[in-house]
Amino acid sequence: MNFKDFYYQLKEETINDIKGNVDSLRKDNALPVVSTYESINKRGTITFKSTAITSPGRYGIYEWTQRVRPHKKPVSSSSLKAFREIYDGDVDVACDCPDFKFGGYQYIATKGDFKLGKAQTISPDIRNPNLEGTTCRHLANVLTVVKTNLPSAYKDFKKL
Repeated sequence: MNFKDFYYQLKEETINDIKGNVDSLRKDNALPVVSTYESINKRGTITFKSTAITSPGRYGIYEWTQRVRPHKKPVSSSSLKAFREIYDGDVDVACDCPDFKFGGYQYIATKGDFKLGKAQTISPDIRNPNLEGTTCRHLANVLTVVKTNLPSAYKDFKKL
């Protein structure tokens, strides 16, 4: 077992950890992404929709879904402060865009124990052989706006 695998087994990721390891070159070269809060479920999984523009004349405008779920399940009797603290802890993330799946981020999230949903066990040897970055640009954007959307998510969570 190499050091990188050992490190991934020991460390779970918080929102700041994941944001801090985004492949900055890919993010800086990316076209704008707009993420909006959609909903929250009883488990505390917050769903966002991101509208992303691809290269002009190539594909157009697409909408992808991202999910962020804390490891610790929130309870309906908690205060907004306690609710925020839960999302400051370890979280799991997922995006349904092709870059997250085929760009190696799903595999990196699986190895880092912050993948929400089915594990990805196939290494991205062609598209991301050096395992650079942690998330796609859509999730990177969501992770920057998730905390500003927590009051809305908290309000919706109290209604469940």
